[in-house]
Formats: sequence, structure tokens, C-alpha cells
Amino acid sequence: MYTLVYTLHRIIIAPSAQADLDALRPFDRNRVMEAMGRSLRHEPAVPSAHRKLLSPHPRIEALGVAWELRVGEFRVYYRVEGRQVAVLMVRRKGRKRTEETL
Repeated sequence: MYTLVYTLHRIIIAPSAQADLDALRPFDRNRVMEAMGRSLRHEPAVPSAHRKLLSPHPRIEALGVAWELRVGEFRVYYRVEGRQVAVLMVRRKGRKRTEETL
């Protein structure tokens, strides 16, 4: 007999990230919100096809960002604190590197 225990993480959206989400078209906002709920509730600190741990960089560390979630052309930047995921910002990915996007 197997027992599966899923521990859900609580997702907290910072006011700056809420402003970023409010600026998106409703279709894009819904897509990003759905991806955050699906990808950040279970094991948000485990790299996957759409999640990556960001490399150390002074600008990234100053913002407190540790992880990036890719949702199509959008990037969700967040950090994990215990059982909480703090979403710090949502950006549209351009031709820039991550450090320049932030």
C-alpha cells in the first residue's frame, strides 16, 4: 500500500506583481495565474522544464528573486520561503537576458 502526501505551498502575490498582472490582457493574466497555481503549489523549488533557479547576479540578489517560471512569453519571478511562494514580479520576455528584463 502506498501513501501519497502532497504538501501545498501558499502563493503570495506581492503588490508589485499584482500591478504587473493587472496590466496584462485578461487572456494573458488568466494564463499566467493558471500556470502559477499549477506549477508553484507543488515543489516550487525543484527545477523543471518551465522552472529554473536563477544564477547568482547582484541585480537579481538585490531584488530577492531566486526562481523563474516560464509561461509562454511571460516570466514569473519568485522566491520560496518555507511553505510560502512569494511572487515578486511578472515580466514579458523580450530579447534581453534575465538580468536586463528585471
